Amino acid sequence: MDTLKAIVDKARKAPSWVNSQPYTIYLAMGEKLEAIRNLQEKLEKGGQKGNSELPVMARNL
Repeated sequence: MDTLKAIVDKARKAPSWVNSQPYTIYLAMGEKLEAIRNLQEKLEKGGQKGNSELPVMARNL
């Protein structure tokens, strides 16, 4: 568990587009993870596409 916490902490501080760090990180294990997997499988089989929580933004260089 300490290794996972260290990985998540590093990821949380990683640079992002325009340095916005819009991350919210959740760690699921055990029964909760299995429930999430089952729900995702059900949605995919039903044809539901994913939905990004962040708007897509173009970067003008």
